[in-house]
Amino acid sequence: MNRLFDVVVLGAGPAGAAAAVALAAKGFTTAVVSKGVTTGVQGLSARTVASLTESGLTPAARLAGGPASRVVYWCGERSERGQEGLVDREVFDASLLRSCLTQATWLNAAARSITLADDLWQVDTNLGPIRGRTLLDARGRCARRSDERGPLLVSLSHTLNSDRPMTARSAIAALDDGWCWLAVTHSGLMSAQFVTSANNQLDGEQLGSRFQAAAGQLPDLELPVEQLIADGRLGARAAVARYSQPSRGPGHLRIGDAAVAMDPLSGNGIHEAVRSARVAVAAVSSYLQGEPWPVVARFVDERSRELWRRSMVTAADFYRLQANWSGSKFWTSTAAAYGRAASDTPEIEGRFEMRPVLNHERIELRRVWVSSEFPRGVIRHEV
Repeated sequence: MNRLFDVVVLGAGPAGAAAAVALAAKGFTTAVVSKGVTTGVQGLSARTVASLTESGLTPAARLAGGPASRVVYWCGERSERGQEGLVDREVFDASLLRSCLTQATWLNAAARSITLADDLWQVDTNLGPIRGRTLLDARGRCARRSDERGPLLVSLSHTLNSDRPMTARSAIAALDDGWCWLAVTHSGLMSAQFVTSANNQLDGEQLGSRFQAAAGQLPDLELPVEQLIADGRLGARAAVARYSQPSRGPGHLRIGDAAVAMDPLSGNGIHEAVRSARVAVAAVSSYLQGEPWPVVARFVDERSRELWRRSMVTAADFYRLQANWSGSKFWTSTAAAYGRAASDTPEIEGRFEMRPVLNHERIELRRVWVSSEFPRGVIRHEV
């Protein structure tokens, strides 16, 4: 507890674990502060599995096993769209933590406060303080406060472990007041999630009817929804897309969902969290090796801002497609809210500027061409 670390990472989810493993491998003394795990079923796309593997989290990536079939009921039509690996999130998180333990120091504690004193970051935990030259906050939605957010959505779920092997499969079904994701893993862990407006107050019976309606639209899924509703563990969590400026002070960044949390309908959260960890590794490395913090912070902030705008466009397109077919209030109002957020894209007159860029694994100032098409700049030779 009395050691001074080069990096302190809060959270050992996908973003935190990927950053901790990479920074420790570079020779930086790294500490991970985490407590608790996520439960339920997690879907992993093929590129998410690839991202985890490339980031040194191969054991967690392997938990996905073979890809499971996925069916979709959207705009009144049934189709088979892609595949995804399905994992027990609690087992997945435990695997991420084990990868961290091979190279980093782990403190099984909860962060209570963060302060900056004498150019060092101090995290006060229930087990005492820990200090670092830099600090990465990867606590996901537990990192409070956001600068912007999408429409207020909530995810209500039932999860049940059947304790028997099953055929892994998943499905997405759109209803009038929200959408369902139904899934079962090879180990028999079943999950049904319903995402709806936070103003839509549902009791247990009403939530069960939503799951039954979704399963009724996909009879070939053969998921024992009645058993899941009767015996499953009920849960609720925020499903609000939100943006928080990553740079919080010299050497302090928010990464993953703590900076940009996407609408769960995109299914792209873990992939982007791991990508943000790679940028954070370059940022911390550059800063500790002498690059001025304003240069590093500007690159990370501008990248996250662009990701936020892109995610708003994607979400607006998803919801607008169903809204045009159903016309229900939930879909039209949600699509409109995302559309307003997506429209906040400034027009940029093409010009050359000095801007921070990622050159291999170091962030540095370079002369780049900036335009509406390339808002963060692209290296281009002048004629």
